[in-house]
Amino acid sequence: DYWRQSFKQRIDGKYDLIQLLSQRVPAELTIEILEPKAADIAIFCRAYQRLADPQKTKFICDHFNQIMLREGKQSASMAVHWTTLSRAYSSIYRVNDAVCCAEQCLKCDPNHFEAHLLLGSMLVKTGAFSAAEQQLRWCILRRPDHPQARQYLEEAVKGKIAQHQQKSNEVLIRQ
Repeated sequence: DYWRQSFKQRIDGKYDLIQLLSQRVPAELTIEILEPKAADIAIFCRAYQRLADPQKTKFICDHFNQIMLREGKQSASMAVHWTTLSRAYSSIYRVNDAVCCAEQCLKCDPNHFEAHLLLGSMLVKTGAFSAAEQQLRWCILRRPDHPQARQYLEEAVKGKIAQHQQKSNEVLIRQ
């Protein structure tokens, strides 16, 4: 009860409390005790990512994913939360979940540069080069000198060309 009250009233001690509990109490119980809101996602993700336990991080990510989907708000503040969740899923190699979160971010804020870049980079990783190229070209139009956007775009274009060449070779072999 004291932990819950402290968590709800003290902004400055939230991270310390979560870090303490995350190391000693199962994630399910921590969630049950503290009853976090969507706005608490960043401190939870940071604390659980530090543990380097993908199962606990996945549980936390899934919990916040459900909270944010239930809230259904599509605002700029929710866009930040979706980006945080996307990065957390990506850190535990849950790329499809990370892609879905980045897409949710863009529903909240279609002009969110980081979400376009994040989505583009993940689409490159999954081999969806055409979709990645679209996201990354959007980024380059807004920030032409952004080094990561340029690098990912180059990878997307090369991957797209390689896919096209592979399909062409398969057609030739069949003939």
